[in-house]
Amino acid sequence: MKGRDMSTTYMEPAGVRTLLAARAPLCPKCGHVLYEVDREVRRGSVVLWYECSGPECEDRWFEKRPAKVG
Repeated sequence: MKGRDMSTTYMEPAGVRTLLAARAPLCPKCGHVLYEVDREVRRGSVVLWYECSGPECEDRWFEKRPAKVG
């Protein structure tokens, strides 16, 4: 029975994906990891540009964050 034997650690595929998503954003279109390709500051915000690592996905995405003050 899964999870009853405390001497064995079970790795769930869903848990692995959750850990990966916490470290790197995922493409909303295909689900592959996005990697940062550019960063710029605009009007007090930092804009991060990402490209998808998927083999057939050529999309670019951006994330806008407030710039840290102080």
